Amino acid sequence: MNIKKKKWQEKQSKTNKKDLWNILLFTFLLTTIITFFSIAEAETSSDVIILNYDSFIDWDGYYNVLGEVQNIGQNPIESIEITTTFYDENGSVVGTDTKRTCLDVLLPERKTPFLTILKDKDISEKITTYGVQIISYQYCDWKPIGLKIISNYTSTDEHGWLHIVGEVQNIGYSATSSIRMVATFYNENNTVVEVDWIDLPEETPFTDWLEPAEKTTFELLAFQRPWLITKYVLAAESWNYAIIPESPDMDITSPTIAVLSPKNKTYAVSDVPLSFTVSESTSWMGYSFDGQANNTIAGNTTILDLPDGMHTVIVYANDTAGNMGASNTVYFTVDTTPPNITDISQTPLENNVLPEDEVKVNATVTDELSGVKQVTLNYTSGDGTWVTVNMTKLEGNVWNATISAFPYGTDVTYKIIAEDNMDNTITTEELGYQYQYTVVPEFPTWTSMLLILIMLTVAIVIYKRRLPKH
Repeated sequence: MNIKKKKWQEKQSKTNKKDLWNILLFTFLLTTIITFFSIAEAETSSDVIILNYDSFIDWDGYYNVLGEVQNIGQNPIESIEITTTFYDENGSVVGTDTKRTCLDVLLPERKTPFLTILKDKDISEKITTYGVQIISYQYCDWKPIGLKIISNYTSTDEHGWLHIVGEVQNIGYSATSSIRMVATFYNENNTVVEVDWIDLPEETPFTDWLEPAEKTTFELLAFQRPWLITKYVLAAESWNYAIIPESPDMDITSPTIAVLSPKNKTYAVSDVPLSFTVSESTSWMGYSFDGQANNTIAGNTTILDLPDGMHTVIVYANDTAGNMGASNTVYFTVDTTPPNITDISQTPLENNVLPEDEVKVNATVTDELSGVKQVTLNYTSGDGTWVTVNMTKLEGNVWNATISAFPYGTDVTYKIIAEDNMDNTITTEELGYQYQYTVVPEFPTWTSMLLILIMLTVAIVIYKRRLPKH
């Protein structure tokens, strides 16, 4: 009896051990399955989505695919991996590249760019299409807010590259390090066209801590396709902090300014309207006249008391993001001065005009701004009627017209009127000159008396010669 009982106990013990192993094995398998499906669920979850992407071949000849993802879930996510698969014209895979997003931890509703590169020039030339997918990520703890971008400025160098320089501050309660600054650059369609990032400090992590309230500078660069960029967004994270808040879209597009007045022409007034349009809201407007310092204005205005001559004007405007735009240079002329009349002469001279003579009048007329439009000769014979004759340009600046012949004793008065192309006129009377002459007989009185005297003298001489000599 004791022997049977002992054997039964041994058998029961083996059975219990076997059941325990079965339970442990079942638990392991169940845990593995749950873990597998958890990972699969994380990899295929819709908590992270690709918003947009683009591609280009860089200056080194490598094929770049870049874009942007967003956390649309309720929990923080980290270690997001993006894979780009490259295909040739036959649909064959010619390469792949897997990279993590630029920011490691992505809080809900936040975005981060990514960049994958196929570093093979020969294969890059064969790529005709590609596919982008999120292959993995995992949920993580919340990263507290502790970084703030307190300033940033843009500039363009001689190569056309866009530089962003700014400062980031630790606003948290403890020191931080390994700060990553990220700039995402967009085109006018809000597609990512370039991305740049820098790790601060650039030395080994944790060798240079940023204490609470301390600041550090950063510089980011867009040099691959800067001509496509219309705005950018800045983001940052450190090993223990996220940024507050994410930088809003930074507009880097200058406003477009079109000058409606003045136009490229000549004005006959000294007060010229300045009117223009601006493509967007502005924080400041002004204009530069003849290359001088800017004059601040609130909108359309009038430029007063302009001197005669050629002038230039450029209109400037800052948009609400601080980008300055400039209009094209407008060239215009102000001409309020009439022509100048000089060197007036007549043929025959005023004391030798005979009844059968037509009088030719010459004058030099100049206008340095808009030019001479016409010159007229007006004359009267004293009967109250004025005759107008258009003068003809001979050569250079000399103008000519002819006054008809008048009978003996006629008093003739004439004046010259000059008009420029801006309708500014001047007369010789306004210049203080009066021109007149009297038509003399063909033989003036003193000439007749001289002839009579000569004839009388000749007659006396002849008479005396005929007298008989005694």
